[in-house]
Amino acid sequence: MSNIDIIKIKEWLSSVADTYEKNKDYLTQLDSDIGDADHGINMNRGFKLVKEMINNENKESISDIFKSTGTILIKNIGGSSGPLYGTFFLNAGILSNNKENLSLSDITDIFNKGANAISSLGKSKTGEKTMLDTLFPSLDAMKESINENSEDAELFKNKVMEAAENGMKSTINMLATKGRASYLGERSVGHQDPGATSMFMLIKDLLATL
Repeated sequence: MSNIDIIKIKEWLSSVADTYEKNKDYLTQLDSDIGDADHGINMNRGFKLVKEMINNENKESISDIFKSTGTILIKNIGGSSGPLYGTFFLNAGILSNNKENLSLSDITDIFNKGANAISSLGKSKTGEKTMLDTLFPSLDAMKESINENSEDAELFKNKVMEAAENGMKSTINMLATKGRASYLGERSVGHQDPGATSMFMLIKDLLATL
């Protein structure tokens, strides 16, 4: 059984910040192919501030950390990524209210709420070459794992990791129909989506803390 406490949540988000810093140029290169060439810069800036919040502010609950993360991302990440990622974490804050630990089922609920909130806000769905092409397959794998065995962390990690990676890579051959990439039409095919990639990194770092 895997219970995720506030220490693990802090480890997860700090790890995400480090990952985005290390991959800033890679994410920006992906974005330069089909977008504004700033995704890596923006994600690094936003999560650097999240890490500073974790290190410098005495947040006493998982919910407070998630809500603060969401607010920071909305205020400090440009373009659509700030509101989308921010909405995910604000919803996570609501669902984790009064919880000292999160179970794998709780994590699944958070991703379910977050994925649907992002879909609604962005007016998008899977198959449109966005972060949702990583997020929804990962969510489906979470649900499948919980249905098989709600307490098996290894099963959860293996299923979700495979789904997240396959989802991210599936965007390479997709035609973009949302965001700036959609302006390229057929020229968007053959490029991995930067948002799907940053979402994969976030999920991968979560799984590493379980």
